Amino acid sequence: MTYSLLDAIERPSILGFDRDDEDRTASSVGGELTLDELLTGTWEALMIGRAATCPMCEAPMEPRHSAGHTPVGGRCTSCGTELS
Repeated sequence: MTYSLLDAIERPSILGFDRDDEDRTASSVGGELTLDELLTGTWEALMIGRAATCPMCEAPMEPRHSAGHTPVGGRCTSCGTELS
């Protein structure tokens, strides 16, 4: 196998890991949730009618209903942030 100078350069990632490393995921960086995980968890809680934590201010976010019985989104009780 032949190596070039570019193979020897260490490429630090702004995400904290190399994208080629398939054993690590974005959620394992720093032990925090990714934006996708945060919004998905909030959305899932709202869709089953539970209050969720607002992703902006961490206050309670209440499910918002439309004409039907199924929630269509949520609204923060403190800052007014909406998910729909």
